[in-house]
Amino acid sequence: MYDTVVIGKDLSSLIAALALTRCGKKTILLEEGGHESCQEAGYVFSNNLPLCYGFGPDQTVLHLLKRLHPLPNEAPKFLRLNPSFQVVLPEHRIDFHQRYSDLTQEMVREFPQSEIAIRNFFKVIQKNSQLIDKWLREDGNRKNSFLTMMTRRLFRLPLVIAGWYSLAILLSRRGDDVFRKVIRAQLDFCSHFNMKDGPFPLSSAYLLSLPSRGIFYPMGGNIAWKNWLRKGFMESGGTILKGCSIIRIDTSSNINIDLESSDSPLTLRSNNLIVSAQWEKIDTLFRGKAVFRKYSQYLKRIRPSAFPLSVHLGVKEEGLPEKMAPLTIFIVDIFKKSLEQDFLFVETSLQGEANRAPTGKRALSITTYIKKSPLTLTDIEIKEYIRNIINSLEMFLPFLRENIDYINVENIIVLSRRNQDVANQKYAVGKKSLLGIRHLSPKTPLPNVF
Repeated sequence: MYDTVVIGKDLSSLIAALALTRCGKKTILLEEGGHESCQEAGYVFSNNLPLCYGFGPDQTVLHLLKRLHPLPNEAPKFLRLNPSFQVVLPEHRIDFHQRYSDLTQEMVREFPQSEIAIRNFFKVIQKNSQLIDKWLREDGNRKNSFLTMMTRRLFRLPLVIAGWYSLAILLSRRGDDVFRKVIRAQLDFCSHFNMKDGPFPLSSAYLLSLPSRGIFYPMGGNIAWKNWLRKGFMESGGTILKGCSIIRIDTSSNINIDLESSDSPLTLRSNNLIVSAQWEKIDTLFRGKAVFRKYSQYLKRIRPSAFPLSVHLGVKEEGLPEKMAPLTIFIVDIFKKSLEQDFLFVETSLQGEANRAPTGKRALSITTYIKKSPLTLTDIEIKEYIRNIINSLEMFLPFLRENIDYINVENIIVLSRRNQDVANQKYAVGKKSLLGIRHLSPKTPLPNVF
């Protein structure tokens, strides 16, 4: 019998489980599905876009993790990237610097005909991102009552409309198609939202300000610090069950979870249940329970609209440009309106990062977003995507193909299907959404389910 069962493989699930054990609760974490990394031929690849922020010395995420973790001094190292990332087009390369002044200067250099619009744009981004940051801190206060929240949102409405309108006006100017494409590429890279249609919501200002807040590279890849979290959880007395398959959840009295682990049936009993909203099988919890009807309908409205497909390559260092950033967005076709294969997101290991690639070589992951889940595609269709991805990237990296040291197409196909439940999918945003933030209370109609 456990105090709490936590279901999920994302960061929030790990933090929730760790926080519970630090409070003395007997907790088990169920990690169902795929893996965050792939290790083959001396390379370590990430199966998810490793965009990390909030890991500065005085920033929220690192402060929270060190406060919760029993071994804070063993935390993996994070390198703050400058530039935070690059955006590369056939005739442009933009380094997204940390300072607004440097980024503005970089943009003006690449798009001198749009200088006034660019300077105004970043002033609006800076102002609106500070508003969003303030509101997020206010809404995160546990002592907020429902009346307080509603009153705040009512008073914010004029600022939301004004901020949204200022963004819409600046990005509707004619003649700035390439600049708009660069901004959309950044939003696609930084967000879970699919914002290819309609004007940007106000929350996009916060996402566009991320380079100034700092984007970090986890030494050893994302898997290094997630393993550090898991180790802290287990050091605090927690239990992790990996690779299980959850079949049924009964919430009629206490929590009863039927699952399969190592091909053997198992039933877990618990007083409380915490489920990640990103869990692919969350309908297992809602199915046939009228009390969850509102939550089920809510989540159906934000179902995925695009799915990641990642290609992993081991590449000799001479096949990559010297000034290529560890995180780079390649815009394949600046006039293409479909999200599918519009942008290529490329993550490379650092030069000399021995725990991710052999000496003189780099681990390289290319991610694009497609309209259908790889789970529904045939092997032939996925292989065609892989060919198109490599061919498209070769337009920018002409020496790539001849310097490929490792590629396993069959493994890429298997990983693309197996890891859909741990990968960052894209979710549609309503065209009339002004704010672009969805609120879902952690509480449910049942007092022991969150």
